[in-house]
Amino acid sequence: MTADVSTASTPAPIAPGTEFGGRRVLTEHQLELAIALTGGTHPVHTSASAAQAAGFRGRIFHGAVSAALMAAAIGAHFRDEQIALLEQNNRFAAPTHPGDVLDSAWTVDEVRAAKRSGDTILALRGRMTNQDGVVVLESRATVLLRRPS
Repeated sequence: MTADVSTASTPAPIAPGTEFGGRRVLTEHQLELAIALTGGTHPVHTSASAAQAAGFRGRIFHGAVSAALMAAAIGAHFRDEQIALLEQNNRFAAPTHPGDVLDSAWTVDEVRAAKRSGDTILALRGRMTNQDGVVVLESRATVLLRRPS
């Protein structure tokens, strides 16, 4: 009896319509970290009363955090691949708050050959929703995928 001990794997094919995503739960601590990292100290991020006065239910995350979480879902999906995020365009549709559960969903819209032989360009369309099903971010991205030949 022989066992297959090979650890090599063949990457799954990527085709238009391929879907993937991720989930994150936002915390107060992460908001503090985002403020420290970005230096974004606008009162809607740092003060619950200022955020409420501006019409929010409480302090909100920077939109760039939602965009970064969307990009992170791409990186997580292709964690065993060589990739580069070439472009990401975002439309911020609703604020995100500590305690929100955010689901990122990406769909591959287009797969085309890149200039370098063997490389592939992926055009992606994405959406992030919160725990209530509210769209908080719509995104488009272009990714360079490099697979060994």
